[in-house]
Amino acid sequence: MSGRQLATPVLIPFRGDELWPYKHRELKPQFSIRLVRLLLSKPKVVCELREHNLKDQTFKFDALSWTWGSDPWDEWIIIGQGGEHFYHKEPRNLVLALEALPYLHQTIWVDALCIDRQNVLEKSQQIPIMPKIYGSARRVIVWLGGPTEESNIAIDFLRYDIHQWR
Repeated sequence: MSGRQLATPVLIPFRGDELWPYKHRELKPQFSIRLVRLLLSKPKVVCELREHNLKDQTFKFDALSWTWGSDPWDEWIIIGQGGEHFYHKEPRNLVLALEALPYLHQTIWVDALCIDRQNVLEKSQQIPIMPKIYGSARRVIVWLGGPTEESNIAIDFLRYDIHQWR
């Protein structure tokens, strides 16, 4: 019996579909990574994961660096794969980061989605190449968290006060 048959489906309220938990497909050996293609950011994050060879320098992607924090991993996103849709649980801060990305259909690498956290062998292969992944990215997007009173003050300072010093 497959893991999919043992899992319990989840009813997704905004579409009324039953979705099964996402299971990462095994990566091909050496320098293969997964990349996320963001398809929809609201009302729920919907994306797809595709395998990519890191040695292919012609393919452009961004990397998302975000703060893991202590949020529970209880927010779900939808991952499309092979014409089917699955759910995957993520922390709220990552979901906020994905919702804040400026472009749909943006291709990004983000550790929590692109590395199978349940697969010890994969983690042992992927974590050492993270500097290469970040170095190969077109740009690295940094997400420190959602807006707060203090962060709004800091952004205003950067926008107006720093700009005056030029």
